[in-house]
Amino acid sequence: MPVDMDLETAEEEKKAEEALGEARQIDLQAKPDLPFEKVVEAALFLANREVSFKELSEITGRQPRFVKEAIEKIRVEYEERGAPVEVTIKEDGAAMQVRPSYLTAVGGLSKRSDLSRKSTRMLALIAKKGKMLQKELQSYFRGEIYEYITELREAGYIESTRQGNTRLLRPTRKFYREFQMSPVNPSQ
Repeated sequence: MPVDMDLETAEEEKKAEEALGEARQIDLQAKPDLPFEKVVEAALFLANREVSFKELSEITGRQPRFVKEAIEKIRVEYEERGAPVEVTIKEDGAAMQVRPSYLTAVGGLSKRSDLSRKSTRMLALIAKKGKMLQKELQSYFRGEIYEYITELREAGYIESTRQGNTRLLRPTRKFYREFQMSPVNPSQ
């Protein structure tokens, strides 16, 4: 009986491999002039955000493990070339971004925020700390801070929750997505 089960399993695996080979062949015939890795690279570049392996799998028609392998190859190529752009791989996806050492030189070309200068500085401080009490901002900034906090809340970049006689300020997912950053302390 175990021998029969092993034969059945082997036959099923062989059929699965054949089906996968046929699927790859069909995929290559559908897009003969678009190499798989180049499609993945173009998707990462164009997205300008972290793209999930599942999403890339749907775009390319390939299994997520092949997508991960392609991304790793692309990452290594950029690393070996010393390119100013890097590919970062996370648990669920990957992103293409400018290396931090090049940001000061080219950061001015990035899309501009409609925020005032002071609110942008406050947002940067809140994001750097991960969370911050509103009353702590008074030690960093002079004058009225409440209007700038309101500006940031209305823009959707921070959330504000009551904590005693002050408010706890935290960057929102929208902030992390639009500014292509990872949370400082995801558990917070």
